[in-house]
Amino acid sequence: MTNKLPIPPEQLQQQSFSLQSIIKQKIKNHGFIRFTEFMHDCLYTPQLGYYSSGLKKFGKHGDFVTAPELSPLFSACIAQRAQSTLPQLAQQNILEVGAGSGLMAAHILAYFEINNIALQHYYILDVSANLKQTQKQSIEKFAPNMLSKVIWLDDLPPNYIGFVIANELLDAMPVHLFSYLQNQLFEKCVTLDEKNNFCFQMQPVLPENAHIYLNQFKTIFSENYTSEINLAVTPWLQKLYRNCEQCVVLLIDYGFDKQTYYHSQRTQGTLICHYQHFAHDDAFFYPGLQDITAHVDFSFVAHAAFDLGFTIEQYTTQADFLLTHNILAHQQPDQITQYQQAQSLKRLLLPDQMGESFKLLAISKNYPALLENFCMRDMRGVL
Repeated sequence: MTNKLPIPPEQLQQQSFSLQSIIKQKIKNHGFIRFTEFMHDCLYTPQLGYYSSGLKKFGKHGDFVTAPELSPLFSACIAQRAQSTLPQLAQQNILEVGAGSGLMAAHILAYFEINNIALQHYYILDVSANLKQTQKQSIEKFAPNMLSKVIWLDDLPPNYIGFVIANELLDAMPVHLFSYLQNQLFEKCVTLDEKNNFCFQMQPVLPENAHIYLNQFKTIFSENYTSEINLAVTPWLQKLYRNCEQCVVLLIDYGFDKQTYYHSQRTQGTLICHYQHFAHDDAFFYPGLQDITAHVDFSFVAHAAFDLGFTIEQYTTQADFLLTHNILAHQQPDQITQYQQAQSLKRLLLPDQMGESFKLLAISKNYPALLENFCMRDMRGVL
């Protein structure tokens, strides 16, 4: 597949080579590195990582399209949920973690302004400092009067009270790769071959908490069964729980429950890379120039959150959530806009597009009410 991908221009190739040199030196110093470290460096190395450089990532001129880029109606449904949730909280704040292009923030702020809904602050926390300007431009375009309510953060705020949104955040966390060989679980690490190119190497170093969680699936693992596990979710949730005094958190991502995630027929896991709207599985293709991601095991997320003290409020598909929040009720005035909206809605709602593959998990801390009218199909039972 990678031999069919577009070759980057020379300047970007050199940028990737600079990052590769840093990673290769780490490998030479230690013999190998975990895939979590490789993925982290590819995505987050300052100035060189995919999310830390100035590369265009979102929309038709980037590498992938997210739901907020498809239609402002998606963000309007999130805004509607925030609107119904905030009155039960002591403060009317929204915190978006990983705001991307800023379109969701812009459309939510516009919704609040048009409907004259009280909002104290809209906080944005993003690991990519260079996206701040893009986010600001999006807000200035769609909700300029609300820009004064926006505060950019470098870390989770202490004693936070409000609504929290994390759209396609968990899938960008570095994952451990593992393979099941000769009745044992091995970690799939990264080393160098005789030509100084990246390659995988099995090592018996998979963390103990990964063994504990994965042992429940050993009966369905076949020889060479390969997948991944996101252990970074737990410390992120720990920090979120510690920093939030009262909150409702909406986690939106593509993923499955644990039985579906570690299905016996999904023998090669879910790791996938995105480059100029091509999806492929070569994580070593021009590091720093492509997105590397994995689906979310929502069972793992829900159980980790519950163990910390969060309440698991709701779990459902994206299609169910959007339909419950009346996404089809919005009519456009002209036929061209109606057609464009219909195409976007197909991608957001159809089962073979984003409708079933994307899920929404709502969790809360010290929330005194129930999340009513969240979905028609509550799927918490499968977690």
